[in-house]
Amino acid sequence: MKGLFGPDSILMKFFTTFFHLVVLNFFTLLLCIPVVTAGAAFTALHYMMLKIVRDEESYIVKGYFKSFKENFKQATLLWLPIAVFFFAALFDTYFMRSQPQYASKPVAIFLVVGFIIVLFVTMWAFPLLSHFCYDSVADVFKNSFLLSISHFPRTCLMALMTIAPLILVYFKPYQSLSFVVILGISLPAWGCAYLYSSVFKAMEPDDEGDEIEESAKVIENLDKKSASEDTDKKN
Repeated sequence: MKGLFGPDSILMKFFTTFFHLVVLNFFTLLLCIPVVTAGAAFTALHYMMLKIVRDEESYIVKGYFKSFKENFKQATLLWLPIAVFFFAALFDTYFMRSQPQYASKPVAIFLVVGFIIVLFVTMWAFPLLSHFCYDSVADVFKNSFLLSISHFPRTCLMALMTIAPLILVYFKPYQSLSFVVILGISLPAWGCAYLYSSVFKAMEPDDEGDEIEESAKVIENLDKKSASEDTDKKN
């Protein structure tokens, strides 16, 4: 029993992760209510999710709001065009369904294709911004698009996990409401973090390699300096 409830036991890790997901879901849902702050909320969520997946987390709430504050400006600039497109697509879809006489097949195809592309890019955009430093939002969009294509199966799975709670709400609004409030945002993000963690690992700088390279440069400079001093003595 002692081993079952030990701090490193599988059961305790499960309960700890569950608690962290509930807390992060609450803050993300709360900060999504103003809409404008949703981008920073998603970025902070993925910042903590990667730490949880890699067993690097320490203070969940403190780390969440640290990322929220540091990435607020870029995350908001990243979120605004995404939000505008999604809201416009939803409005056009609702309009065409309520007014069939104005429905247009080319417009419908454009909306579907555009929705899929923007959704796929979004799957990588906020995780990228949360983990890597970027000078411009355009670079985030570009790299997100490239990653969504180069890791297409992962992107599809990430998208399915993300929209699954929305589908539940659409078909079973009352039955799924409690799930969305408790885990509807954080649980899909946690699953996505497992998928993009290895991709990010390959993109991260090799600290050990950098240190070795830097040491080699220092040794080379010292050898040159020593050789120069020996030449001066001989002269």
